Amino acid sequence: MSAIFNAARTVLCGASVLAIIGCTFGTPKQNNDHIRFLSNEQADAIKAIKAIRTKVNKSWTQPLNAPSGLTCKVHVKLLASGEVVEAYMMASSGDSVFDHSAIDAIRTASPLPVPDNEELFAKSFRSFTFTFDPDRGSY
Repeated sequence: MSAIFNAARTVLCGASVLAIIGCTFGTPKQNNDHIRFLSNEQADAIKAIKAIRTKVNKSWTQPLNAPSGLTCKVHVKLLASGEVVEAYMMASSGDSVFDHSAIDAIRTASPLPVPDNEELFAKSFRSFTFTFDPDRGSY
């Protein structure tokens, strides 16, 4: 439960979504139980983050011969519609093919699902750093 509350606190402080993207949220039942205790803004942020991760995950094509354990960080800029207008590497995995596959997955997933709340979008989703980590199951 603390991961969800820490994630929600991060959103309310206006920090990058990076800290939230990397959180482990547990099972869907646990997620829903915890979300009902959050403010609407916090719940909307968590739902959008999970939806973004899911959509990017479905858009990713794993490179052949990519070793396990690779991660990278991609900075993403969005329009209010969720359309990706910019995605560039912030921290490379050291494998250029893997890095390009992460950026391609984000661009292919465009438009990304974003919260309807304009203030929340502007504060936490217009520009954020996405940690791409397929081994953890959260992208």
